[in-house]
Amino acid sequence: MTNREWMRDVTRYVSPIFVGLLLCTIGATRTTAVELKGRVVNRTLDRPEAGVVVQLVHHSAKSAEVLADTTSADGRFAFEVSGEPTADVPMMLSAEYKGLPYRSDRVTDLSSDIEIAVYESTDQDSNIEMISHHLIIDTQGNQATQILIFQNTGDRTYKTGGGHGHGIEVPLPNGLTEAGSDIPGVHTHGSTLVDSRPVPPGRMQLSFMTAIPADGRFVQSVKYGTPSMDAFVTPSTADVRDVSMLDLGPVTLGDRDFRRFLSENVPAGGQVSLRLAGMTIVESSGVDPFDGSGKGPWALGGMALGALLSLAYLKMGSNDVIPVKVDGDLGPEIRRTAVIQQIADLDDRLDANAIKADEHARRRDALKAEVVDLMKG
Repeated sequence: MTNREWMRDVTRYVSPIFVGLLLCTIGATRTTAVELKGRVVNRTLDRPEAGVVVQLVHHSAKSAEVLADTTSADGRFAFEVSGEPTADVPMMLSAEYKGLPYRSDRVTDLSSDIEIAVYESTDQDSNIEMISHHLIIDTQGNQATQILIFQNTGDRTYKTGGGHGHGIEVPLPNGLTEAGSDIPGVHTHGSTLVDSRPVPPGRMQLSFMTAIPADGRFVQSVKYGTPSMDAFVTPSTADVRDVSMLDLGPVTLGDRDFRRFLSENVPAGGQVSLRLAGMTIVESSGVDPFDGSGKGPWALGGMALGALLSLAYLKMGSNDVIPVKVDGDLGPEIRRTAVIQQIADLDDRLDANAIKADEHARRRDALKAEVVDLMKG
């Protein structure tokens, strides 16, 4: 039966007024759809990219809708969605180009076109540099958290091996071969931690946790040179000896007391070291040291800073921080305060003519972006 025949039969039995109301309702329902438009741009070649499949994930209060479109010759795509995004319920757009995932920023309004940047790739890491490297050492919990801020300064994505292939490599502290991380693709290979995520141009954060070596000697080497490497040891009264870093004394982050140490301009292949005297290392006795069930020393709660600072990433490469609830009043304030302190250090170095203005601006921008990420979390 055609639509015209159906409408003719309806009008035989239903009043014209009701039919009019029905048509108005149908029309109103159709007009609630909103169009989301955008384009995919190849930033390496500075051109729109055709034939790229774009996926849209639209979360509502009760469900998630996944749509797909393929870009036209001028790189454009469009979706018709049933409601506008908000800051609380954003939309996520992702695209795959030459086997690598890319995503847009969080979409919270439709006032302008959405752009997804994609890049050509390289298997060389010559443009990967480290902005800063942080250690948070909990002597009471016998654990250490490392947070590294990397930056790809080139115009191509560093294409890693994926899965258990090669990638960004970070030497583990001497004597350790195990580490824990909530980031997919991060794994250990002997005494090296490997982050096999692709690295597009821009900034990327890596965090992981390790035990403290049984002899209390913490020796950390770096593959990529870093302009700043600091360590926060808690409690601040811990007996720390044989330190290769500058002792900046006690600091308070949130409601916790730390003792801060700093090394600047650590070259590739360089290392920092310290010894935690008088420690009693508790063996796991067969319990998984990275168990989150509450049985192992890495369980959430107390001073589990590693779990608090870990990042979870969406399948298509999102770097949005996933908040982790822990006991105690830790929160992201500890990490945020530490980064703000680094910004202040940079400003002091600029005032003392100890750093060039362009280097100061580059590192300051990266640290400010990290603070913004933590505030969102």
